[in-house]
Amino acid sequence: MVSSDVPGSDIWGKCRGARMSGQAKPSVLRPCEGTWGECEVFADDPSVSLASDIIYVPFNLNQVWGIFNHDGTPVMDTVDRHGPDANTDGQVLIAEQVVLQDCAISPERSYVYGGVISLHYGHFIVNSLSRLWHHSRQCNASLRVLFHGPGNPDIWFERPFLREMFAAIGIARENVIAFDRPTKISLLEIPHPSFQEQHYISKAFTELCNRIGRHIIEGMDMSRNDRPVYLSKTAMTSGVGRVVNEIVIENVLRSAGVEIFYPETLRLSDQIRIFSERSTVVGITGSSLHTSAFIPPYGRIIALSPTDRPNSNFALLDAANGTRSEYYYAHGTRVVADGKDRFLTNLELCNPEAIARDLLSLISS
Repeated sequence: MVSSDVPGSDIWGKCRGARMSGQAKPSVLRPCEGTWGECEVFADDPSVSLASDIIYVPFNLNQVWGIFNHDGTPVMDTVDRHGPDANTDGQVLIAEQVVLQDCAISPERSYVYGGVISLHYGHFIVNSLSRLWHHSRQCNASLRVLFHGPGNPDIWFERPFLREMFAAIGIARENVIAFDRPTKISLLEIPHPSFQEQHYISKAFTELCNRIGRHIIEGMDMSRNDRPVYLSKTAMTSGVGRVVNEIVIENVLRSAGVEIFYPETLRLSDQIRIFSERSTVVGITGSSLHTSAFIPPYGRIIALSPTDRPNSNFALLDAANGTRSEYYYAHGTRVVADGKDRFLTNLELCNPEAIARDLLSLISS
């Protein structure tokens, strides 16, 4: 077990200026010394369990959905859990008999449970891939994988990142199942999660992500590149969070020769390639940095966090994949309301010019 919120942890050791010996230290940025959430790393594989004679109830946000026994109690190994407290994020875990009446009969006798589909790129990585570690090892193209999620599989497969990741581990559209009404199933194989956000990660998750990454970049010419890269969010039109004055940082870094990329405009293979080739990758904490999970990065990651305790998902992915990451924050960052309601959170940095200069100092250290 590795705990990132213990002072002196190896995970956060790089955040304490060790790389800046002989260099000008940042004037505004300070190293992060903890995380929001827990950080446990397990070498052993998660368990795999079986459930028989159960009922699939379709996804219905904040309502009854999931896998249930005939008495209305949930099959606990299938419950979708989040955070260090393993909360159910609004999933109702008791099904009234009326929900379980008039069930259809599944066309196949047995299925493998894949969990819950999220159509957000970062949440798809840390939530929707978590149970697929077992499937990726079996190489059985005939397996039917049962999911919950908003919409239906045709909608899910409209997302290029989902199609590519599923294809990398042999999951074709015809094998992805989501019933639209309560359905009786004879036998369900249940791989337990290999990642629970803000809580734990198994080496099986890293193995899965690395397998996906190798498949996606297979055949691409790779070469080491020491020109630093900044992953900008300024081209995003919606998302979980954005920094309203990030463009200031972007412009300062560009003028100093840092190459700017906008991850949402790149193919997944090109995003993975950045972490494989570049000696320094810089960015604000967010989904784009989760891409580092798909390949052991060649260089270091310098991340700007909006708070002094970034989400422990970053530390979890770093610890399991051997990623050399440093996390910094700037005092004075504040939440602003500017009418951009397509983002969950809008933040404003205090003195972004000084932050950019500090990032350049860290890049050169």
